[in-house]
Amino acid sequence: MNNLKERIMKVGDLVKIDDVYPKFEGKVGLIIEERKGGVDQFIVNVEGKTHRFFIDKDYLEVLND
Repeated sequence: MNNLKERIMKVGDLVKIDDVYPKFEGKVGLIIEERKGGVDQFIVNVEGKTHRFFIDKDYLEVLND
């Protein structure tokens, strides 16, 4: 697993979305909400549109430090 994925993700992080989501593959998004309960799932805004479902951290790569 790559070190960026092991990093704790948080609201405000810029992320790249994995190819599991073909519509968003390779696009950069912004984490806008974290699912409660510590399950490492996030709502991501891409190109001004909010992805309607939680995305697991395993399908996101943090781009900012």
